[in-house]
Amino acid sequence: MTHPQHTDASRLSADTELTAEVVVIGTGAGGAAVARELAEAGRDVLLLEEGPWVTAADYGKLGTLDATRLLYRDAGLTASRGAPPVLLPMGRAVGGTTVINLGTVLRMQPEHFARWQEAGIARLTYAELSAAYDRVEELMPSRPVADAVIGPNTRMLMDGLAKLAIPGEVLTRNAPDCRGAGRCFLGCPTDAKRGVHLDWIPRALGRGARLVTGVRAERVLVESGRAAGVEGSVLGPNETRRHRFTVRAGRVVVACGALLSPVLLHASGLGKRHPASGANLGVHPACRAIGLYDAPVRGQAGVPQAYHAPVSSPGEMYVETAFLPPALMGPALPGFGPEHQKLMQRYDHFALAGFRIIETERGSVKRAIGGMPAIDYALCARDLATVRAGLKLSARLLFETGAQRVFIPVHGLDTLESPNDISKIDDPRIEASDLELSGYHVHGTLRMGPDPRTSVVAENGAYHGVPGLYVADASLFPTSSRVNPQHTVMALATLIARGMVNERPA
Repeated sequence: MTHPQHTDASRLSADTELTAEVVVIGTGAGGAAVARELAEAGRDVLLLEEGPWVTAADYGKLGTLDATRLLYRDAGLTASRGAPPVLLPMGRAVGGTTVINLGTVLRMQPEHFARWQEAGIARLTYAELSAAYDRVEELMPSRPVADAVIGPNTRMLMDGLAKLAIPGEVLTRNAPDCRGAGRCFLGCPTDAKRGVHLDWIPRALGRGARLVTGVRAERVLVESGRAAGVEGSVLGPNETRRHRFTVRAGRVVVACGALLSPVLLHASGLGKRHPASGANLGVHPACRAIGLYDAPVRGQAGVPQAYHAPVSSPGEMYVETAFLPPALMGPALPGFGPEHQKLMQRYDHFALAGFRIIETERGSVKRAIGGMPAIDYALCARDLATVRAGLKLSARLLFETGAQRVFIPVHGLDTLESPNDISKIDDPRIEASDLELSGYHVHGTLRMGPDPRTSVVAENGAYHGVPGLYVADASLFPTSSRVNPQHTVMALATLIARGMVNERPA
C-alpha cells in the first residue's frame, strides 16, 4: 500500500530520528482510534507499525499458509505456557488484529460494565462508554449478518440450538456489504469487513498523521520523569535489525495489545513500577467439535461466524461457529496417512460447533529473553469443567443435526461414534493437558483504575506516575468484556484521545 503519509522503513538506508507531538505504537483497534481523534483535532501524530500495510489485492494472491505467515505474529503460533498451552493468534499488519478477526462488533452490556465498577472503575460511566460507541459507529457501520450470507455450518448450529431450546442471536459485524467469501481470518478479499486499515488509518493520514511500517518499538523513552518518545529498530529480512529508529515526542500512546504492551513497558524499565503490570491476564479459551455427515454440508460457504448463544452453566460460555479452510481443518482432524487423507477427502461433509468460555483463572505476561512475551496461563478446575461442558454441548449439537461421528481435540478421546460416547468427556482421567485450546480476546495486563497500588493506568488512559505516557488497548480491561472486545477497545481509545486533546500539550 502506498500513501503520501506512509513510509516503509525497509527503504531507509541509515539510522533515523523523527519528531512528533504524539507517537502511537500500534495500528490496531486502539491505536487507529487514538490516531483518528488526535489527527482530526489537529495534533501532529506519528503511527508506528511492525507489520506491513497489506490490501485486498494482496490477499487474493496468498494461500492460507502464506497469508498466515504475513498477517499473523509468529505465523499464528504465539502460545501460552501452562496446561494446556493455548494458541493466541494476533495480527501483525496495519490494522492489527482487525485485519484477521471475524468482524464481530458488539457493545459490552451494562451488567458486564457493572463488573468493571465492582473491580474498581469509579469515574468512567456506561453513558460515556455508550456515547463513545456511537462515535465509533459513525465510521464503522455495522449490522447483523444478512440472511443471504449465513452459511450452512451456521444453519446447522442454529438448528441444533433450537432443538435443545437454547436461545441465541445473529451476530453484528462491521461488514455491512459482506458477500460471504469465508476468508475473514486471512484478510477479507473484497474489503467488505471494514478493518481499521480501510477507514480509520486513512482518515488519520488524510488529516496529517504519518505512518511508518516495518519498525519494532523496543523502548519507551523517559526523560526527567516523563515520556519523551520511543526507540526501536527497522526490521530487515527474517526480522533482523537493520537500523535504529527513534521518535522524539512529548506524548506516547502504547497500543500494542495486552501481550506486547506490558512487555514493551517492562523493556523500558517501567514494569516494576506497578505490581499489577503484566498480571491479571484474561483469555477466552476456545475449543470445538467437528461433525462428519453422510450428505455434503459445504460448511465453508458464507460467513464463518454469524451466530452465538450464551450459556451460563456450569460457567459462562458462548457457543459459536468458525469454520476452517482445508489447511487448518487438516491438523484439527485425527489420524495419519491414508486414514487422515480419507477424512480430508470428505471436507464438504464437515460441520463445526465451537465455543469460548469466560475464564475465571488469570495469568500473566513477562518479557522473555529476546524481548518476546513469556505468557503464563493455565486452566483452573472450574474452567476445565466449563470446557468439558462446552465440548459435550458442541458434540450434542452436531449429533442432533445428523452427524455420524464427531471429532474432538482431546488426547485419547478424539472420536465420538455416537451420542452415547459424549459422557466419556467426563472421565476424570482427562486433564487440562489433554486438551487442545486456542484463546482470543486477550486483555487485562495493564488494568486501569484509580489506585496505583492495584492498577497500572488511570481511567483516562494515563500511565500512573509517568506524565505523557498512555495506554489504549485491551490491556486496560479490569475484567472481561464478555463479548468480542474490538468495539470496547475503540470506544475506550476514543475517550482517551479526546481527553488528550483537552490536555495542555507538554
